[in-house]
This record gives sequence, structure tokens and C-alpha cells, in this order.
Amino acid sequence: MKKLQMAKRIRAITEKSSSLKAAGIAAAFLLLTLVLSSCGDDGTKPGGGDSSDLSMVGECVGGVPKLKITNSADAMEEPRMFRVLYEDAAVDSGAFLLGEHESATFGLSNMHGIAYVTIDGTTLSVTIDNCLQALLQPVLDTLYLDELIPSPVMETDLLFCHYSVDIENLQHDPTFVEMLAITGGMHVIVRYSNITADIIMDTENPLCADATGTMTISSIVLEADFLFDVHPDQSVEVTLANMYTTVNDLYIQIDGALGFLVNWIIDYFVNDFIQLFEEEFTLIFQNVIAPMLEDILVPI
Repeated sequence: MKKLQMAKRIRAITEKSSSLKAAGIAAAFLLLTLVLSSCGDDGTKPGGGDSSDLSMVGECVGGVPKLKITNSADAMEEPRMFRVLYEDAAVDSGAFLLGEHESATFGLSNMHGIAYVTIDGTTLSVTIDNCLQALLQPVLDTLYLDELIPSPVMETDLLFCHYSVDIENLQHDPTFVEMLAITGGMHVIVRYSNITADIIMDTENPLCADATGTMTISSIVLEADFLFDVHPDQSVEVTLANMYTTVNDLYIQIDGALGFLVNWIIDYFVNDFIQLFEEEFTLIFQNVIAPMLEDILVPI
């Protein structure tokens, strides 16, 4: 039953990511425009191409950073170079020669994180955020913690009393996703914060008392590396590595005489739950995220 439910979840997530990609809204558009006016002669030749005539716009389009350069004056008499410094220290560059009131758009690499762009001989600059992060956020938002917790969490016998332990009403802040460029890939951080839940301990024996309690966790943090292998044909293979999960500040309180079960529930969260969490993330990565990234990754 769990494998069937997981297959349905993966299919639903795949359909969602495909529709987001097709509609062009998977990327959270970042528009940073900086037009700096020249104060006096900057030493360029007459005609278009002065820093006062140029502007740059950076945005994420379908997970790919796009740079648009516009010349608002006469045609440029000689080409200029733009330079790109990426978050992981990779570099790129390109030349442009624009006609009168002409624009040109350049696609940049999305494999190296944040892009910082400048134009030679000017003080113009623009920053384009990590475009892959905007694509991953809606996919990982579908990984709900409460769907990973079985019901009951555990069953135990205390003398002649048989208890089933459930965790209900689990709530947490919106999922936080961050991608940091590393050499050869991306380091991904997925964080669930301010987690609260109720603990219900039921027994069918009328001679035994039920019990309730509460659980709080400041955060559950999963970290992993997405490694990129660029093939000679410029296709990119993505693999998952170095995954680990941390449960921070777990506190459980059980009312009444069954409080000694706290340690058992804590053991569940620092062992069994982490294993379920990482297995679910791995399945989503293998069936959804990796194929999506391989379709849109652009090498330098």
C-alpha cells in the first residue's frame, strides 16, 4: 500500500512540475535593472555604446538566466564585452555590437549559481539569482512531513495494556529551499521549521488509561549534493550524493503515567523517521528532479 501511495505521489509531482514548466511559471522571475547615467565624457568614441546609452536586465526564464542588453542611442561603432563571474568562481564572457536602439539577449549558464555581470569600460552591473532554486521550490513544496509518518507510529504492550501511538495535527512553516553552487554541482538545503504535533496513545482495554501529549521540533534539515557531469556532447548527467538529515531541538511531553514512553518516540524520530524522509526525497529526486535538471542545465 505504501509503495502504491508513493507511486501516486511521484506521478502527481511529475505532472505538476511538467505543467509548471510548460506554462513557463516554474521560474520565479527576477528582474534587476540598473541603468547608470554617465557624468561627462567617459572616453568612448562618438556614437552609441557609451555607458549612458546602455542598460542591462537579468531574469530567470524556465530555469535559465537571460541577460538583455539594450542600446538606447546611435549604432555602436565598436563591440563591447560583458563579463560574468559566477557564485562558484567560474567565469564567462561575450561580445556585443548593437545598432541604433537595438537590444540583444544572451543565455547564460545555470550550473554555477548566482551570476554577476559587468560590461567592460562602464560601471554597469547586474546580478541574476540562482535560477535552479526557483524551479525546485514548487516541487519540494509537495513533500509533506505528515505524509511520511505511518499510522500508528508504533505499538507497544505495557503489562496487559496494548497501546497504539499516533502523531496527529502536524504543522510546520512553509518549506525553505536553498541551493548553493559548489565545484561540479549544487549543494541543496531543505528545511522544515517550527514543527508541532499532537501525540495520541490509545488502548482498547477499558482497564487501561489513554494518554495524550505534544511534540515540538525547531527544524528538520536535509542537505544533499547534486553533482553535474558534463558529457562531450554538452549533455549533463545529474547524480545525488552526500545526503544527511538533522533533527534539531526535539521535545516531547506525554501526560500522565505513560511519560516514560518519551524516549521510544524520540528514538523513532532520530532513526526510523529520518530513514523514511531520506528515502522519500531520494525517490522524488530520481523520478522528478534529476530528469528536470538534465533537461534544462546549460554548461558554459
